Amino acid sequence: MLCIVSYDLKGSDKDYQALYDKIDSLGSSYRCSESTIFLHTEIDAGLVDAAIRSVVDEEAVFVVVDITGVDEEKYFGRVVSRSNDDGFWKWVKMHNN
Repeated sequence: MLCIVSYDLKGSDKDYQALYDKIDSLGSSYRCSESTIFLHTEIDAGLVDAAIRSVVDEEAVFVVVDITGVDEEKYFGRVVSRSNDDGFWKWVKMHNN
């Protein structure tokens, strides 16, 4: 399953490390922007949501969207590579099974 996890950074003074650690523990993650992470995992989006709720406060604003099976012609955008051999779209195609 491939999910997009996006969260509100209005509380930018907050420590998001617990959120990042939790998402990383759920599968293979790709942080493609400051507040958006793609997650390839074996669990469904509802369980991803529950896991995130366990580490964020009650006012946290976030979404988890299952995009498994979306045809690659529906992917649009630009994501800067994290390193020379890194490719976001390659990662998405490899993990969206």
